Amino acid sequence: MLRDIEEMLNKVQNSETKVYMSEALKCYSAGSYKACVIMSVISAIYDLHMKVKAMAPSDLACKELDDRIEQKKRDLEVYEKYLVEQCATAEIDMLNSNEAKELIRCLDTRNDCAHPNNFVCSPEKARDIFTSVIDILGRVLKPDSAQLFQ
Repeated sequence: MLRDIEEMLNKVQNSETKVYMSEALKCYSAGSYKACVIMSVISAIYDLHMKVKAMAPSDLACKELDDRIEQKKRDLEVYEKYLVEQCATAEIDMLNSNEAKELIRCLDTRNDCAHPNNFVCSPEKARDIFTSVIDILGRVLKPDSAQLFQ
């Protein structure tokens, strides 16, 4: 049975992330499947980074990761895959290995959608990325930090 992707937006806790995911859903509904994938993955990376930032004041490993990510951004370096990989380390422990692998797969699909090539993004692929992002981000939220993401 297919899940109602509009209902899935209710799982998104961060209001800024929800805006991005709402836009991704509008792209999907309009048949702009590549745009849906791009917006969904941007949302995932943004949300994950904001969760690292929220933990940074009380977690040295998160503080160091946030500092490295911010430096990569200032240096205009690609940081998304690095962020995902680091969030799956024992020190950060925000993602399990399967979630990290799935987000990296989503990043690869985002890259296929964002760059000129012959990649065709089907409605099913866009839906898969959209729902995967929401499932993973919903799991990443730790109960003791729920108030940080309202």
